[in-house]
Amino acid sequence: MGKTALTQKQRRALKRAPPSARASMAASFARQAGTPPSKPESRKPANKARSRPANVVKSLFGNHYNAFHISPQPVARAVGHATVVHGHNRAAAPQMSSDATHQMVVFTMTANRYCAVYGDRWNGSTTGEWRGHPAGGNYFEVPNTGLATAGGPTTAMFGKFSVRLRNTTRTMDAGGSIYVLSLDSGCDLEDLTATYAVKPGWENLKEYVLGCPRTRVFSGAELLKTRQWNCHPVDAARALEFHDCSPTKHSVNEFRAEQTRPIFSQLVFVFAKAEVPNTFEYSISNQYYCRYEVGQPLANSAKSVPTAPINVIDGARKLMEEIGSVGHVAQDVVGALGAFKTAF
Repeated sequence: MGKTALTQKQRRALKRAPPSARASMAASFARQAGTPPSKPESRKPANKARSRPANVVKSLFGNHYNAFHISPQPVARAVGHATVVHGHNRAAAPQMSSDATHQMVVFTMTANRYCAVYGDRWNGSTTGEWRGHPAGGNYFEVPNTGLATAGGPTTAMFGKFSVRLRNTTRTMDAGGSIYVLSLDSGCDLEDLTATYAVKPGWENLKEYVLGCPRTRVFSGAELLKTRQWNCHPVDAARALEFHDCSPTKHSVNEFRAEQTRPIFSQLVFVFAKAEVPNTFEYSISNQYYCRYEVGQPLANSAKSVPTAPINVIDGARKLMEEIGSVGHVAQDVVGALGAFKTAF
């Protein structure tokens, strides 16, 4: 018979044993060779964490900050019961004038609803002259995405807020540049009127977007595929509060106040004029946790707000910050979105 194969553990034991005891120990190991060990050795992976995807990455576009996903957004601490309300936009928006050199759209989430902000800069005018179209207004309410004033909730807390953008122009005419910034700070934008008055807030925001290193620049051709941006909390403490959304709070002034001191990141789109006008579509979705007066049907449907470990919430938020302006290609979109349309 040949020599008995020893295990690594047996070889180490023989090496540490005194010379006088090695012969008897080797004989004992030889007798044990025919009996399989009760617990065979199993080799563990060097790094168990690397052998499977992290929970943060796995759930990032599934239920963290993706308002197009039906699952509710988990929070970092228990806040009691509330009713989940979803909103989706399917409305048309006014188009800007064809003689504009830049067009800017700003999305901000408020506790009751949010509005889209449109701006224009005109050829041949002094720097900083922005105005809305039609004349006299630049704040637009987005239907189907807010909370009703009649019979609506008394308070609400943010859940999720997402925007999708797609260039619907035919491929051979797709052009221009689109600058996108996930804005973590506030801004003060003046009302736009038909008069040629300097609007420093709009001009400053446009210059900041064009010069910010976190801004992502897309060509018109790149946006032929639908791309999605998810907002994330920039004021974590206020993001866990229920805010007053009574009928008196349903106003443009509340929206502008939220722009100055946002709770969630804002999304700013600046379109540079293309040789051939391009048409873009927006699709917008949001989610709120709402509390209604006792006795109302929606109050009776309140459920406990889901929670998640703080490290999971923070990990998802930090990852969203890193890719905030880049967004991601929405693979589950088929056909036209039928949402906000703007030509530029």
